[in-house]
Amino acid sequence: MLNATSDSASPMTEQEIRSEIRRLAPFHHAVELPYGLLSYDPELSRREVERTRLNDLGRYVRRILRETFGESLAGRRILDVACNCGGFSVEAARLGASVLGIDVVDHYLEQARVIRQALGLAKLDYRK
Repeated sequence: MLNATSDSASPMTEQEIRSEIRRLAPFHHAVELPYGLLSYDPELSRREVERTRLNDLGRYVRRILRETFGESLAGRRILDVACNCGGFSVEAARLGASVLGIDVVDHYLEQARVIRQALGLAKLDYRK
């Protein structure tokens, strides 16, 4: 279930999100997206290199963040180093934090930006 702290409804249609997931697959993090979609598509996976992927990333990360910081991260600034496709960044932003995710891999940053756009999270930025 999405924690609806998005700044607006998704600016992307369901078909646009599906198309981007296919174009940019595989994703390391299974991020919950609008329309009941996930960034992870098992048909497009590379199981031999995905041993560390969390199937239930959102629930796991939200639990850890809430146990550590409380129910809200409003007013907090988070730096996500080696953010990959931004799964951890997204969860912190959903709880109200301003988040900067950094990575050296352009493909991961493109994945992260598509996820951010699909979710309409304005307090989330990605850089190399």
